[in-house]
Amino acid sequence: QEAIRIEPEYAGHWCYLGDAYKESGQYDEAIEAYQEAVRLEPEETWHWQELGDAYKESGQYDEAIEAFREAIRLEPDNAWNRYCLGDFYKEYGLFDEAIKVYKEFGQDDEAIEALLEDILLNGSCYRSWQKLGDAYKESGQYDEAIEAYQEAIRIEPEYAGHWCYLGYAYKKAGQFDEAIVAYQEAIRIEPEDDWYWCDLGYAYKKAGQYDEAIEAYQEAIRIQSEYAWYWYSLGDAYKEAGQYDEAIEAYQEAIRINPKNTIAWYDIGIAYDASGRAAQVLEVQKRLKSLDPAMADEFYAKVVMPG
Repeated sequence: QEAIRIEPEYAGHWCYLGDAYKESGQYDEAIEAYQEAVRLEPEETWHWQELGDAYKESGQYDEAIEAFREAIRLEPDNAWNRYCLGDFYKEYGLFDEAIKVYKEFGQDDEAIEALLEDILLNGSCYRSWQKLGDAYKESGQYDEAIEAYQEAIRIEPEYAGHWCYLGYAYKKAGQFDEAIVAYQEAIRIEPEDDWYWCDLGYAYKKAGQYDEAIEAYQEAIRIQSEYAWYWYSLGDAYKEAGQYDEAIEAYQEAIRINPKNTIAWYDIGIAYDASGRAAQVLEVQKRLKSLDPAMADEFYAKVVMPG
């Protein structure tokens, strides 16, 4: 206080005074001191961080959140600022908010830790296990994601989404047979979900079961016929099975729906080349040149030149 009397416009003195008040449990006085520091140096993130902590200790949670958010706004790459807001939410049992903050700033380990604490309190809630699986999945920890989704399924076995998430985790882990079983369960529960059929088709294709992949993609198309990705995926399955005429027809449908689909143009060119249609290969080269010159150059080097 004496330092402030001599130099009242130095923000550091007010911050130190706030620290002293906070350490002695005088949170209202600490808040007033930090507010003065913020008034003098509004762009100093540490002042906002300390103000937020003082608000938190005094039970003024909305004000604490605003202060922590301001620190993040001023210095978004400062991991400590982000951690403090997430930790504040977690400390007061606001796990959804904590997880959102951690994920927003890519703090996967902190998100997982918050989810595990949530499960300790709400272990019988399948949503907690699903969120944990999502966090593990997003951080590339697929074995752990699988275990979490399996627990969600144990609690709520008739929710198709859990089976789909489990299938995705298996797929990313390279366990395609297990992915197939999971997607089949999702389809058993929701047979008219076109995306589940597409996911099942992909798993079949990666497992080398091309006939089954084709049938699954056809089901997806039956449900949603104007989605270019399904036609492209069907064409890809036909191509992998060596059925080039059928692949070309499917790719043509994908291109009809989205004429600028460069991937479909590229792969129909491969199918044309494999079936000996040189003129059509050159037409694809021209079309790619107008859509994506870099891809056209790659197509020329890998498909046109060797041919």
